Amino acid sequence: MTIATVKPPAAAARPGAADATVTPAPSRLVRFLHLFALSGFAIAQPLLEQISRRTMYFTDQNLPPAGLLLIVAALLFAAPLLLFAIEELIERIAARGAWRAHLVFVFLLAWLAFCGAVRSIVDSTLRDAGVPWFVSLFLATAGAAVVWRLYRRSRKLHLFLTIAAVGVLAFPAKCLFASPAYRILVPEPEVPPATMHAANPVPIVMVVFDEFSGLAILDVEGRIDAATFPNFARLEQQANWFPAATTVHHRTERALPAMMTGMINEKTSPSTEAYFPDNLFALLRRTSAYDRKVFEPFTRLCTPKQPGPDDLQRAARPRPAEIAWTLAAVYRHITLPIDTPLPETPVPRAFFNMGEMPSLDGGVDPDVVRFPWDGQHERQFRDFLEGLQPADRPRIDFLHVAVPHYPWANLPSGRTYAPELRFGEFAAAMWRQEEWIDDKLGVRNCRERYQLQVGYADHFIGRLIDTLQERGLWDDCLLIVTADHGAAFAPGLNRREPMRDNVPEIAGVPLFIKLPGNERLPDALRNRNVEIIDILPTIAEVIDMPLSGPVDGQSILDAARSDRPRKTLEVDNHAVLLRPDFAERFDTLKRLHADFQTPIPEEYGLGGMPDWVGADLEDFRVEGVPQHSLALALGGSLATETVVPCVFEGCNVAWDLSWPPQSIVIAVNGGIGAVTRTYDDERAAGWFSAIVSEDLFHEGENEIAIYEVLSVEQRILRPCRLTPMDAKIRRY
Repeated sequence: MTIATVKPPAAAARPGAADATVTPAPSRLVRFLHLFALSGFAIAQPLLEQISRRTMYFTDQNLPPAGLLLIVAALLFAAPLLLFAIEELIERIAARGAWRAHLVFVFLLAWLAFCGAVRSIVDSTLRDAGVPWFVSLFLATAGAAVVWRLYRRSRKLHLFLTIAAVGVLAFPAKCLFASPAYRILVPEPEVPPATMHAANPVPIVMVVFDEFSGLAILDVEGRIDAATFPNFARLEQQANWFPAATTVHHRTERALPAMMTGMINEKTSPSTEAYFPDNLFALLRRTSAYDRKVFEPFTRLCTPKQPGPDDLQRAARPRPAEIAWTLAAVYRHITLPIDTPLPETPVPRAFFNMGEMPSLDGGVDPDVVRFPWDGQHERQFRDFLEGLQPADRPRIDFLHVAVPHYPWANLPSGRTYAPELRFGEFAAAMWRQEEWIDDKLGVRNCRERYQLQVGYADHFIGRLIDTLQERGLWDDCLLIVTADHGAAFAPGLNRREPMRDNVPEIAGVPLFIKLPGNERLPDALRNRNVEIIDILPTIAEVIDMPLSGPVDGQSILDAARSDRPRKTLEVDNHAVLLRPDFAERFDTLKRLHADFQTPIPEEYGLGGMPDWVGADLEDFRVEGVPQHSLALALGGSLATETVVPCVFEGCNVAWDLSWPPQSIVIAVNGGIGAVTRTYDDERAAGWFSAIVSEDLFHEGENEIAIYEVLSVEQRILRPCRLTPMDAKIRRY
């Protein structure tokens, strides 16, 4: 008798059961847990990290605690629930289709997770080496394929994902309870602030520049360069200059709260009044003695008392769609390679705390104005100066302005050479936003642009002094001019991250204080160890306002105080210590003046070409037809009353890395305006930059021609063809 063996129906119904190496399909619950875990790594974690870092964006949107919880829940559950619902729908149509769809979703989520990992870890390294975008996507695809194969064959991976589904809950827990977003979820309890009293409430005028190195206005001897910066020299003669002043942090979000509270904050917190309730603005408000006009583009330390139209509009309407679109755009940028040829999805500027122009019309005069951080500098200066008027009550007029911070676009005359230049549009020599290429000429050209912007700050200081004096405000006011931090210019080093060779440029900041009655302090006080945390206690002493608690800073006016034994510059993971007299600045000054002297030294690779500037083009032999096409990111021919396109930057669109640097001449209206060469660094290969005197331009169209140099000795030039700057080759 033959006994027939019947295969169990369950095994027959299970896809892939014929292959003994394939892991059986898990249950519905386990499938959902796996989707939840993979989605947590691929979608929720990177976006929750962005929420933790950009809490101020959500604060600006007036996001309530329930709104934050809804966003976190959507990031956690929306994708896995949607995919699981699709699986269930497919299973009703075809049983085997659900498992196959599940495998597709596993691959897709793994691919997104690997894309994010590749983007954050090796994408920039690959681009530095000239590797195209699709290699990054190939690496992500290969990683996802490995996960997909293991998922089909390994019970251990199933077990790992099941356990990871619980571990993924750590991502929202970290975002909600271990990051600045906690204050959205659990606002500070309303505690009536202590009443302050100012016995001598004099008018306060305070200007805070941004990324302004105190060394930028000094000559090689450490004195203010009066020939180049006459208005800072004028301010020094009428106020008190503190040449050894330094910041306590190299980032605005840490430096400005420290300045306004007199306290060094050991961790990064949103720069809002909720986190820093004892800042200068809040203290003055609590005295009930001061009115105010505050231009605060980056931080949110001053809460508006009289909201402007934009504040009212933002508070009146819910913005879930805008927040969703913003997070979608952010996700595309943190997941896919930068140069992926897909339609551009720009992240809204508000996400980076940089809004658009405020609406100042409509009959509302807001006491706090938030201009775009990276533009409209002249409008900010003009509006600030117009607001300086005699009044019955004392007032604080405060201006924080991103000058001479990049994007560099202004000239000492008050005009601009790139009115549309915005944040994110970096010079070619500034690699990855903050690292300098290893080419002295490229860094020199950028520092020249920076110094032009310092000259623009000097131009404003002259207007400020004139305005205060003409309106009878000068003698009685307390005037403070300073900056939050500096910037460094050294080939191969970082522009902002402090290290041994660049810390004097980053730490040093200008600090001028004009006291009421124009009192001049003795040299011993002006040359002492001063840090920006000393500004608040100094203001408190001038207006006779006892502080409500201890601070890290000390009044500069206190002759009896003991000098702190050192300077401290807080960095994210350590502290840089400097000598109290800040003597390091003198060595750096010598290096800067040697590296950026005029005429340009031979070591910059220009030979005798700098002597050509100012010569007539007729003195040169121009021959041949154009063989090279140059695309300009900056520069042009049309000059107006306010715009002079005298700074040129561009690239050879067909540059070959095997070519030596190419010498270039820029002619304006028949004369040699500038000489330069392409950069000798692979990271900016084929790019060049040069500055032409604005005096060579006249209003209207100017004749612009660019030539390559065939022979320096014989002065032989060949014309270059100018082509539009293609977005694919634009380094900005």
